[in-house]
Amino acid sequence: MTHAVTLICDYGFKNLDIIRIHAGIFEFNLASMRITEKCGFKQEAVLEKAIIKNGKIYNEHRYVKLLNN
Repeated sequence: MTHAVTLICDYGFKNLDIIRIHAGIFEFNLASMRITEKCGFKQEAVLEKAIIKNGKIYNEHRYVKLLNN
């Protein structure tokens, strides 16, 4: 999964004229947080009570990767 995230980020930065990619991750999804961190993303914010899934309210952890970081 780490390789796939790296490839898609590289493609986006090189071909889509973007400078920022962000990922919103459920508070309980620790594996996704580790993957994004391994790919060079940094945690930017925790949005409290930002997501409702199956009737439950969760925090969203927002990760960001910037061009040339």
